[in-house]
Amino acid sequence: MDILGVGPMEFLLIAVLALTLLGPTKLVQSFKGARKELGKLKEMWKESARELSSSVEEATQGISESVGEFSDAGKELASNVKVVNEYENTK
Repeated sequence: MDILGVGPMEFLLIAVLALTLLGPTKLVQSFKGARKELGKLKEMWKESARELSSSVEEATQGISESVGEFSDAGKELASNVKVVNEYENTK
């Protein structure tokens, strides 16, 4: 099973190299630091998703209001056309 294109043997090789190069103490510290940074990244991702959702909601609301205004204008125009037609028919 590959995770992000890295198979089990590649993962094992990376782990052995990391342990060899960093040593057990620095490897643990590196994992803690990486976990902290991933947590920050996850929070930034969530905030971006919230902002995007809010922006989409505002845009949807604006579009709905515009559609309502156009609908009202269309009804008013139809009413005016009806009045003009009635006036033309009475001549």
